[in-house]
Amino acid sequence: MAKEVDIVQFIKELPVRQRGRACVILTREYVRQKSWTEQLADIAEIEHINLLDELGSDHTSKMASFSVDGLFNFLQEKSTTPVLAVSGIEFIKATWAFNLQRSMDQFGTQIELWSKEPALLFVMQYDPMLANMKFNRFPNLQFVIDQQHTLKL
Repeated sequence: MAKEVDIVQFIKELPVRQRGRACVILTREYVRQKSWTEQLADIAEIEHINLLDELGSDHTSKMASFSVDGLFNFLQEKSTTPVLAVSGIEFIKATWAFNLQRSMDQFGTQIELWSKEPALLFVMQYDPMLANMKFNRFPNLQFVIDQQHTLKL
């Protein structure tokens, strides 16, 4: 059995990391993803952005043009708190499908090496590629958390 993670405490520690200041929470409850992330952001006193709401239908061409680097650059400008919770990334991830393995490898590398502000907490639908990704640069840090293994909010 996996160890339970106090996600609020984890968030407090995330911006203190020198590198690896991003992580992913994988959820199997896509329908509740946004509301759970909003609740978590309120409790942890951080900002939350839902990319689907933020970009919306008016920015369809912008969504399709987000590379992995482009996404991280976009998010870097979006927060005034030390940590930014991000939900609704699935539609951007879908645009990476033409070269999914490479894009997910880049995404994992960005997560592992992220040293900028804000620290990023992605909440996204369970993805076996991410769940099984090996993060070897900083083995003492946790980068992927299954929501099922977090303490109740």
